[in-house]
Amino acid sequence: MKGKIAGGTGGGGGQPIDFEASWAGNMDDFALSISSDKTAICAGGIDSAPHQATITATLSYQSGEPVSGTMITFSLTNSHPDYPATIDPVSAATDSNGEAKATLTSSRKIGATVKVKAKYDEVEAETEQVTMEKATGAWSIDPQELIADGESQANVKLTLTYSGDSVDQHEMTWRISRIWDGNGTLIYQADPPSGSPSGYGSLNPTNDNTDGDGITETVYTVGTEAGTVEFEVLDESVVENSPASYKSTDDGNAQPTKFAVTEVKASNNVNIRLSNIPNKNVHDNILFKAQFNADGQLVLAAIEQPVCDARNDSFLSTIQISAWPSDRSFSGLTWRYTWTVHDGPSTVINENTMDGSGNTGQFSISTNAAVDSYSLTHQINIRQNNPWKSYHHDTSTLYQIFSQPPIEGENPPARLALSKACTYINGTPNTQHDCAAAIMSGIGIRFKPLGSYPSTYPLDAYDDWEEGVGCIDHANVLCCLLRSIGIGANTERWYGGEDNFLGKVWKWTATGKEGTILISPDNLWHFHVIAKTSDGRYDSALKHLGTPNILHHHPDYEVKHPPYGIYPDSGLGFDFDTPLPEHQWP
Repeated sequence: MKGKIAGGTGGGGGQPIDFEASWAGNMDDFALSISSDKTAICAGGIDSAPHQATITATLSYQSGEPVSGTMITFSLTNSHPDYPATIDPVSAATDSNGEAKATLTSSRKIGATVKVKAKYDEVEAETEQVTMEKATGAWSIDPQELIADGESQANVKLTLTYSGDSVDQHEMTWRISRIWDGNGTLIYQADPPSGSPSGYGSLNPTNDNTDGDGITETVYTVGTEAGTVEFEVLDESVVENSPASYKSTDDGNAQPTKFAVTEVKASNNVNIRLSNIPNKNVHDNILFKAQFNADGQLVLAAIEQPVCDARNDSFLSTIQISAWPSDRSFSGLTWRYTWTVHDGPSTVINENTMDGSGNTGQFSISTNAAVDSYSLTHQINIRQNNPWKSYHHDTSTLYQIFSQPPIEGENPPARLALSKACTYINGTPNTQHDCAAAIMSGIGIRFKPLGSYPSTYPLDAYDDWEEGVGCIDHANVLCCLLRSIGIGANTERWYGGEDNFLGKVWKWTATGKEGTILISPDNLWHFHVIAKTSDGRYDSALKHLGTPNILHHHPDYEVKHPPYGIYPDSGLGFDFDTPLPEHQWP
């Protein structure tokens, strides 16, 4: 060591004296070490725990005794040139333990590394490498499945953590990154841009910083198209190749799902026994039926088949709610079915509402012994934590009939036959014979002997009911009406013999023993046509009926049945169960 000492006595002082001194030791007598409490920290450059590491430099003598009160300087080596880490403070005095501390704050660059150097005079030490890492993101989408109604919403949340600590203060940008349609086809992606997200919903807000719990959140409002929507959050506080990205694919995506009522069915819960016909147990009639096509559009398949209420005062109604895509499982779906039974245009017989959840529901609808053309109005609403939204509203016709009509709901002639039959029965009869007799008596078409109606369709005879039609057409009209309510019927011709044109006609008897009635005392017919079922013969032309033991034919006469069961001249030629190929009736 070198210096000067000024000395002397008195006021004048003295001349400075040069001196030189030396220290017997050297810097090798000191030991300097440095450490970081973390080998990796969260990238982002934020002043918070997950983004920082504590750097500790320790200065001691070789003997191990700490050196206190000595300034240690800190610096960074290998820090990223564009996104550097920081150290604070850059110098600090050692404490009584010989320790000087500084805080390393991360770089914004994910994957960057840095070392911290400590220095005392000519003595240096350096930490091991500290790496900048990406935070971990955990997704929450509630609910994950949504009704694609343009209104339902989901809370979408991303929570950032790093080594158990919440990652706060990160600047986050939200967007829809990819969309798959209901068939699983990728139709949109944000990067590189391709397709359009139109119809699949939106996010609000689109910018949101992580809070003290590491949470950033937004609200997804669903669109009207079904499919799968992937969300992405861009972390603007860090740099990967671009801002770091978190995609909901990792933890599941939002699933906009189309829901609609695909079937409304009425079931008669009364057993119906028909003579010589298998029992009709539960009768199912489709009030409404639809299905999703390959593009997710709801296509009407059937609507308003008549309700078969076989003289019962209620029927079971079943609804089926389906999803598209069809493989979706759904929770939180609720529905409300409201029905009103009308007598005529205004009088309400019965009305009620039933709530349910899930994809199906069944409940009893009271018809108050409704018959004929009472109407049923039904409306179904579906919701998911939102106001009720109507998915189906329609009116069907109630008929009280003998059994389930084996007909297609959109077959106009068959529907006309059913309507006429129900009107004639009017809910009173309780047996097949009574129903058939009521229909026979109710037909108001005039009988015109030897008349012939040229139309291909037997029920067209109603258009000229005053003019009248012959026995052939009368019998075919009656067969149509009987078949519409499930009673098997065919025409039957009675002959007076192939060579008999002289008035030997067949006879009806009221009791089977006496009281004979001559059908045509003034006409020389050689045949007459009626309708025959399994338990009787019915003649709507002359309003005669009989059972197998009441209706007889004279021994001189014979009954002939056409080989195909239906007299062809009238053009009936159709069978509700098995249409005849020779005579189709659309």
